[in-house]
Amino acid sequence: MKKLVLVFCIILTLTLIFAGDLQAADFGLFDDYQFMAGAMYTRPEMSGFTEFFEGEYGAMADENQVFADLLDNFNGEDFEGAEMSGYSFRYNTDYPSGPMDSFGVYLNLINSTEFGYRALLNYDLFRLDFNARGNNELSVKFDGDFENYNEAELIYENSSEIDVEMLIHSFGAEYHFPFFSGIDNQLPDLLRFFNFNVGGAYYWGYGEMTSSEYKLEQLIGEDSYGDPVDRRYESSSENSYDLTLAGSPGYKVGVGFDYPLQQGMMVSAGVNYRVLEMDIETSGNGDEIIGDMTEDFSGLEMKLGLFYQF
Repeated sequence: MKKLVLVFCIILTLTLIFAGDLQAADFGLFDDYQFMAGAMYTRPEMSGFTEFFEGEYGAMADENQVFADLLDNFNGEDFEGAEMSGYSFRYNTDYPSGPMDSFGVYLNLINSTEFGYRALLNYDLFRLDFNARGNNELSVKFDGDFENYNEAELIYENSSEIDVEMLIHSFGAEYHFPFFSGIDNQLPDLLRFFNFNVGGAYYWGYGEMTSSEYKLEQLIGEDSYGDPVDRRYESSSENSYDLTLAGSPGYKVGVGFDYPLQQGMMVSAGVNYRVLEMDIETSGNGDEIIGDMTEDFSGLEMKLGLFYQF
């Protein structure tokens, strides 16, 4: 709550300062209002989740470690001196390893001067939806003269999937400065419509994460007395977790382009870079696969929308 109050105080102070500066510079009173709505695309870094997925699913490709763990689970010294007559290892993984694509919408209330300076109150909403999955299989056959077994096969199977959904809200303010104010008559037409943007906002959100996993470790074969052997350890689990994205301030800077279509209407496009970190709190119905963390939501943000003056 303290962060929320602080951010709104900063936004209000900046808005008043800018408004005062404009009037003092004789740019005139804010004399018209516009409403803007549109779509947005953003690519937050999400380095916390990508590092977690790398550790979780990258290990599936480590066949030496999988083999060593499997031997340990079945008393590996029993296989000393055995000849390996067959070996097969396969794996498949698919998980995000960089910034993640996200789409959303935004609404702005805009206060403008005749010289193109604009103060904006904005609400943004974007959704993150990503998953990771992987599986691996190992089969090792032994024969020859070795302790306790005449022949044996060790089998390992593992499959896992994690799905994450998040909905992120923000409310804040931006200020747009025209790049070439005061020299419009010396510029090509299109250059007059570019602007420089700075802003801040308060972000919050919530989400859900689900996970499922199946694992099989099996030993089949024939012991030294000629009796069949079939030992297995099999498990499966499904869990769900609620994600709470603690409120946090964020900041952005970028460039925009506002092109008039007709009286009282413009098309607007902008590209910003957002700086934002949020704490994610996890609570669920099973063993936590990922604990509370601080995630990096910084990244590029692109917007396209329409102004409407009223």
